[in-house]
Formats: sequence, C-alpha cells, structure tokens
Amino acid sequence: MARILSIQSQVLYGHVGNSAAVFALERLGHEVISVPTTLLSFHPGHGKPSGEAVSAKQIGAWLGSLKKQGVLAKCDAVLTGYFAKADQIAPVAEVIWELKKSLPDLIYFCDPVFGDEKTGRFLPRDVEKAIAKHLLPIADFAAPNRYEMAELTGKPVRDADSASKAAGQLGPGNVFVTSVPIAGQRNEVELGTLYWQRPGEWQRMGGAQKHGSWLAGAPKHKSAPHGVGDLFAALALGHMLNQVPVPAALRRATAAVGDFLATATSENLDELPLVRHQSSFAAPNTHVSLTPLGAGPEGQWVAGVDGCPEGWLVVLKDVAGHMAPRWRVCKTITEVFSLQERPAVIAVDAPIGIPNVAARGGRVCDRAARACIGERRSSVFTPPARPALTENNFHAACEINLKHSIPPRKVSKQAFGIFPQIREVDAAITPADQSRIFECHPEVAFWVMNGERPLHEPKKLRNAPHPDGLALRRGLLVSAGFDVRFIASFDMPRAKAAQDDFLDACACAMTAERIAKGEAIQLPDDPTRDPRGLRMEIWG
Repeated sequence: MARILSIQSQVLYGHVGNSAAVFALERLGHEVISVPTTLLSFHPGHGKPSGEAVSAKQIGAWLGSLKKQGVLAKCDAVLTGYFAKADQIAPVAEVIWELKKSLPDLIYFCDPVFGDEKTGRFLPRDVEKAIAKHLLPIADFAAPNRYEMAELTGKPVRDADSASKAAGQLGPGNVFVTSVPIAGQRNEVELGTLYWQRPGEWQRMGGAQKHGSWLAGAPKHKSAPHGVGDLFAALALGHMLNQVPVPAALRRATAAVGDFLATATSENLDELPLVRHQSSFAAPNTHVSLTPLGAGPEGQWVAGVDGCPEGWLVVLKDVAGHMAPRWRVCKTITEVFSLQERPAVIAVDAPIGIPNVAARGGRVCDRAARACIGERRSSVFTPPARPALTENNFHAACEINLKHSIPPRKVSKQAFGIFPQIREVDAAITPADQSRIFECHPEVAFWVMNGERPLHEPKKLRNAPHPDGLALRRGLLVSAGFDVRFIASFDMPRAKAAQDDFLDACACAMTAERIAKGEAIQLPDDPTRDPRGLRMEIWG
C-alpha cells in the first residue's frame, strides 16, 4: 500500500478529479490524501453548479497542516490534476519540490488539465503557463491529452511518431499522451495512448526500469463522460505503485477506462459507472493492443534467467524486435540484475519469498503452479522454511525444517540442491525490486505457450535429455516468437550448460515479455508476502 497526495478538483456528485481518482486508487489498495482545488456540486458539463475554487491560501494552509502533522513525510507519490486558478500552482509546486528533496523515491505524476479536442481551452492561459513553469519541470510522469500536448509544446499530435517528438520537448522523462490517433487501418476503430520514456531516464531515476516507448490501442467511442483523463492518470499511477511495469500499467489503465466507457456509451450514461463496475479496476475486459515502439539503438530488452552449473544462464529478448535475441552466462545474480542491456523485466526461475513456516505442498504459488502444469508438477520444488535455508548440511536442514513446517516435513534433495541459488536471490532482492524482478517457472511458461494445456512429454527421462520433450519445447518457443536460428545456435560447451537449461531460460524470457506487456498470468492473483515483505508468486 502506498500513500498518495492527490491535488485536483472535487465534486459532490459524479466522478471527475479526486471524485474519480480517490476511489480508483483506494480500490487498487492505496491510501489517498485528497486535497481539492475546487469544490462544486457537480461538473459544469451538467449545468451551472454551486461551489467555487479553493483559495491558494487555503490549499497552502491544508498542506502546511498535513506537513506539520508528519503526514506528508510518509508519502510515496503526488498526483496533481485540475487547478482552477494559476495562483494555486506555485505554492503546490513548492511543497512537491520540498517533498522530492526529502523523499528521493517519491513519484510526482502531473496531469496538466486545461483543455481537450472537443471543448478546446476551458481554463485561462495563465493556468497552462503556470503548469509549464512550475509543475512539469519537477514531474517524473506527465499525462497530457492530445490537445494539451500540442498547446504545451507547439507541436501538433497527429500520430504516435509526432506524439513522441512532442513528448521529448515537454520536460518530464516519462510521458503518457492520451487520445493519440492510430495510423493505418485501425484508425477508424481504435484510439491510442502513447507511453514515451526519455533515453537514459532510467539512469536518472536511480536505475529504474528502461522501458522505451509503447503504444496502447483501445476501442474508440464517439462520446465519453467527463473524468476519463483523471481516471486514467490515477489508474496508471496506482498500478505502477503496485510494482506493475509501466507498459503493463498502461495496458491495465487503458483497458479499465475502456470498460467504463463501453458501459457508459451503451447505456447513455452521463457519468462513469465506477462503483457499479469497480471490478474493472483490477481485472478489466477491454482488449488493448500494446505495441513496443523501441528504445533507441540499444534495444528494448527483457530477460529470462535459469540456474546453470556456472551460475545463471540469461536469455535477452528485444520486445520491439529490432535486435536479435542473445544469451550469456553470469556468475552471480547481481551481475544479472546489472546487465548493460538494463532489461525492463527480469523473470527468474528461482523462489522469491521464503516463509518462516513451510506449509504442506509449499507456498500457495507452488501449489497453484502444480495445478496448472499437471503431469509436470514434480518440476515445482517446495522451498524450505526460512530458518532451514541457512544450512549447508542436508541432514541439518531437514532437522530444522521439521521444526518449522506444518505438518512437519524434511527438505527434498532436489530443493536442497538449489539452496545456494535461493540464498543468492534472497540476499540480492528487496520488495522494491519486485517491480522489475519476478519469479517464474519454465513449465508454467510452456503451459501458457501450449494454450494453457499441460505438456505430456518431459524434458528428461531417467536424468537424460528426452529428445521428444526438447523438440516439443523448441517448437513452442518458435511458435511464440523466437527465431529458430537462435534456438539452434546455443553453444552448450561454451556455456557449460545443458540444452534444457537454455530452453528454460528462453521460456523465462517469454514470461518476462508477457509481464512487460501486462499479459502474464500471476499465481495466485492475490499473493501473500514473506517476513521480508517479498511477494510469493509465480508468473507465466
């Protein structure tokens, strides 16, 4: 759960500004401090409302009181939207700047609200100028619509390419541009939302994920209730704070907005049906196309990682498809995490999150994975209880595990064999790293590639490679998008790793790509955490 300071408009009736954002963020599990910039009975689009703008003095007094109480010192993010008057903006910017200096990990998400394609400019130009002067220079993320982007940069937004060029002049290193026309045959039925990341931005933000640029396409609607932009900004931020990679957050936010728009359009509603269809916040149904647009000449990478005799076998995949996949062996997991390609998502075949007390069948995610892969269930090892993990002697580990498991059980020899890898990953990862590093399992990945059907051929028989099983997995990888020449290029003697290790790393890379795009399956969908705060989950 994150704490978010949300500063924007509020209405007594309807779902715009904070009246949309707060519920969405809370539904995603976050705590919200809601500060209104204007308080109206309803949106002016419904008629003449009662209410007025909040004075800059009052906003400053509220923020000062919250600061004095110590509430703001625990914020993880700030979201700003509609400002009724220009004089409200500078004092808010000053508070945000002070928070960013004292909280280096704080995310500031600026939604520069002042106009749209349908209405044009609905706020005085001095509001736009104040946003450009005070807020955008300190923002980590911004989410202008097509009209606002063109007004702020003087660059028309006709398609994803022109939106990317304009985003480069806006200021923040991460920009969402909504209502972007999609060129080509889909133009009549789809509207796009662009995510653009400035090259090198991941380095400026302390090694954050290097995502590149992506375009999400969703069904176009002829009309829409007010508050769509406010809702999108809140959902994108909320998912990112839930450690969802940015492209996946883009997909989920776009899909959820699509769900609400579809219902509002079909039922001719004048407000977004947020309460009635709140399940769409976490599990939307609208189909969203997600296209990687590249991250420059260095590629737009994800990585799959599998343990091997020399350390860790890594397969890197450029999700934009501009560069050929590659593999390498790393001696340590920290070397993997700091690869020069800086993959946005790393999927590792190793347990992440170890309970203090082991349950029958292992963690919930272990049991869920076995239920999926059927005949291949024995490939999912049960991790030990955390107290047993420190032991280097098998019999001693068994004795400790007996005391820390319900019902009492020993450690399997297979699980004990990977204790060094489990310890290495456990020591190298923190809960914050789980926005980029995910536990996966190759057989779950192959199950997904096989149409969510268990594979009937094993990789090995009697500890020897099984040609039919290996051929089946090669075919699935090629069907999923790997070049057959790459699959055939693996040099076992040079890597000092087996063919099945390589195929497993490729499968993990496919999972990493699915995670990045928001397509992966999470087992379970509501994971618990271990005593260190690590989510215990398996992705496929």
